[in-house]
Amino acid sequence: MFKVALIGCGNLGSRHLQALKLTNKELDITVCEPDEQAIKIAQERYNQVEGSSFRKTIRFISDYRELSEDIDLVIVATTSASRFSIAEWVLLHVNIKYILLEKVVFQSLDELDQFSDLLRNREVKVWVNCPRRMFEFYKKLKSQIYGKSDINMTIQGVEWGMACNAIHILDLYRFLTGFTVCEYNNEKMFQGYYDSKREGYLEFYGKIELTTDKGKLILDCDKGDVAADRIIIQMPEEWIEIDESTREATIHSYEKEEVTERLSVDIKYQSFLTNIVVEQIINNGECELSIYEDSALLHKILLSCFLNHINKYTNVEVKKCPIT
Repeated sequence: MFKVALIGCGNLGSRHLQALKLTNKELDITVCEPDEQAIKIAQERYNQVEGSSFRKTIRFISDYRELSEDIDLVIVATTSASRFSIAEWVLLHVNIKYILLEKVVFQSLDELDQFSDLLRNREVKVWVNCPRRMFEFYKKLKSQIYGKSDINMTIQGVEWGMACNAIHILDLYRFLTGFTVCEYNNEKMFQGYYDSKREGYLEFYGKIELTTDKGKLILDCDKGDVAADRIIIQMPEEWIEIDESTREATIHSYEKEEVTERLSVDIKYQSFLTNIVVEQIINNGECELSIYEDSALLHKILLSCFLNHINKYTNVEVKKCPIT
């Protein structure tokens, strides 16, 4: 049986667990979670899923350091503060083939580099879970615009979580355009920083402009009472407005000044994605998610931007960015 270890079964981790039950492969699953309440909720959610006809075994342990020496895939779904130490321990103590990391992957530039060093000379494949590149809508859009220039993308809205979700949007823009050069401008971010809904973590608001060799990406997040956002992609002859909450997209013609097409946008939740990733890995040794080294470059851009902003308002230089 393909051995999977899920480290962290909180809200997102429990969704990974539900998807594992759907996997059309036999799995030996070990869930590592110290919080008994989180385990209870995860077990309830796991039992809500009918699952596939392929056999699954599952056990819960409280400490990831109790993992067996041989694991095929480890999914690290903890918050970012502990993710580096956990991923480091796994690499050093477990005979591992594949790792899937939640994001924001790590909190500092040093941790990103240290993990790259740890991976060197190890035959371990690592991916980062930014799953929009798995959606059919975006895959089709990529086939139409990849490699072209003057592709400008904006996400604008209220309370869409810039700190934790900006990496998703940057990864999507990279997927769609294949940009290789990127510089940030954070002068239009709101002054200071704000407490996140997660204790011990920060949130940011305002506007970040990223200039690349394929066009511009603008991250625009306002404060408010109701979360809402839309993605706008501008091309030379037309522009697309994407509303993932309604799963609709409209294509607008500059020349005709009207909507020329309405499209549906497939949105898959994590509880229906991890099973696809696992099956791809078992079948091909690969999956559609970003490889670590590519995602690390994108993380460095955003971490540099956020740390630069934080340090405008601190007396001592901050090197770890408390976002997750």
